[in-house]
Parts: sequence; C-alpha cells; structure tokens
Amino acid sequence: MKTVFVIGAGASKEIGMPTGDELKSTISLLLKVKEGTVQGYENSPLDIKNAIYCLSDADPKEISKYNDAMTAISEGLPYDISIDNFIDKHKENNYIVSLGKLMIVYAILYAEKNSNLYSKDKNIYANYPSNTWYIPFFQRLMENCHNSIDEIKERLNDITFIIFNYDRCFETFFRLALMKNYLMDLLTAEEIVSEMNIIHPYGIVGNSPLGVMPEYTGGSSSAKPGDFVSQSLVNISKEIKSFTESIDPKDENNKKLVEACAKTEKIIFLGFAFALQNMKLLYPSPRKDHLHLYGTRKGMSDYEMQRLPFLWSFIHDALHPTLIDVKCVDFFKEFQYSLSFIN
Repeated sequence: MKTVFVIGAGASKEIGMPTGDELKSTISLLLKVKEGTVQGYENSPLDIKNAIYCLSDADPKEISKYNDAMTAISEGLPYDISIDNFIDKHKENNYIVSLGKLMIVYAILYAEKNSNLYSKDKNIYANYPSNTWYIPFFQRLMENCHNSIDEIKERLNDITFIIFNYDRCFETFFRLALMKNYLMDLLTAEEIVSEMNIIHPYGIVGNSPLGVMPEYTGGSSSAKPGDFVSQSLVNISKEIKSFTESIDPKDENNKKLVEACAKTEKIIFLGFAFALQNMKLLYPSPRKDHLHLYGTRKGMSDYEMQRLPFLWSFIHDALHPTLIDVKCVDFFKEFQYSLSFIN
C-alpha cells in the first residue's frame, strides 16, 4: 500500500531536536547584540561571527548591515510565530533572510550534536535512540522483511517521507538501524537511504551523514574568517527555503511531494501542527477519493480539533481522520496492526 509519512517538529523533539519555539529562542539569544559596542556579539560563538564575514566578503559596510540584521532578528523574532515566519515577513530584506537562514543551519547543526543519536564518549552518531518513535516505527516498517537488499528496497519503494524539519536525524537513524539490524556495511546502508523517497520541503542542513562535515565545531578559537566551517555554514544556508520559496510549482521536490500525496492510499502525520501553509503545500487542490489518515495531535486543544475539518477539506470532505493525543513513540503502540507493512 502506498504510504506517506508527514513528519513535523513534534516528532523530532523526541530525538532531542528543538521545537519551533525553542529554535526561535536559541536564534534570538545567539544574535543578541551587546549594548555600547560597535560590533558586540554578546552570545555569538566565533563560527557565527566568521560566517558573517563570509556573507559580507569582509566588507565593513556589508558587515554593518548584517549587524543591523542581527539586532532586527534578535529583538523582533520573539514576537513572531517562528523563524520561518519572520524570514518570510522580511523576504525583501536580503540581510535578514541570509542571516536568518544561516542561524537556522547553525542552531540545527548544534542540536544534532546534542541529540539522542550522538555518543559523546565515542564522538560519533551511534546511540540507540530509546524512548523515541524511531524504534517502533522501524520495527513496524521492516517487520518480516528479510535480509535481502532487493526486498528491503522493494518494501521502501512505496513509502514517501515528507519531513518538515531541517535536520538529518531521520536519515542518520535509518542508516544506523539498517547497519545494526541487517548487519550491513555503511556503504550499503548509505545506498539504500539515498534511494528512499525522502523529501524536505524547506531543505536540509547538508546531505552528508550526521557527524561528517558540515557540523557544529563549538566555536573553536582557531577558526578564521572564510575558514572551512564558516564557509560551509554559508553554503548550506543558501540551500534551505523560506515559506515563499517552498511553494514554487517548478521545484522538483515540490512536484514529487504533491504527486506522492495525490497517489497515496495512507497518510500518517507525526508531530505535525497542521499549519494551513503546509496543508496547502501537501494538497494544492482537493483530493476526492478515499484515503486512510492517521496521526498524532499531542497538545492540540479540543477547540483546535474543531477547526481541522477545514484543513481536511484539502484532502477529502467526507474524511474522518484518526488522530490521537499521544506522543509519537506511543502512536505506533496504538496502531500495531493498522500500520502494518506486511504484504
């Protein structure tokens, strides 16, 4: 059965990644400018300062404009819903857009290295992510799937993962799980993951495995303007997308996303907030045929649930979705048989 998983920030929270509010707070704090100084980065590590040099080509006039953007983001962001909303609101200001995206990348890379997947003792991403949805998800997904590359690829071929997060934790986990569960080498696991139908509508902080550059360095005092780490941050920041950029109908990822949602027989929402912008992205035109829909609604009030029928109208007017108020880790326990992928 063709299946689409839609994964939001609530799902990544279980692995130790920030929610939208936490990401917003981190960015605002990191860009706080110390009063009484011409160029005072009160909380910004050296990597951010050096990356701004890269963005500005070390031009003093450009640096001054980025300093203004620092103040604007630090002081204005707390009043907005998210960093994405703030960037979209100021999409005509290239300095705010560029710096805002840079800070998203920096904060996500930092969070990845503090996630449940990271082993500080071994300095690699190899931890067993207990008490997260990753484990029961992998168990359901790969149930009765034998240790055959072709069989594994066939099982994954009809499944699409639409991840509204910038981090690489899902890909890293799946690579690790394949290696441990199927006794695979890294190259084979990497090949399988690279062929999976994974779409990040707003982009991802690099295509390299977690723990491989680019990653957060901790603001090493040895870094210099234009160094490898700082330039990597800048390069990645140019690849992630704002709200406006994500709905470009010519974007290849967007075409794949819409096609997957149009053809799927089952759609599963995990840690997703059902924002109108994102629902329109998934379904730019209403879908009128039958569809099985499951998902979590952790933290959503009864009042919010009453407004969801409007959002479901993008899928099917007569649809009765099955949403439960549980964490993602408990979701798979509730639907052990409904979510079976055994053919």
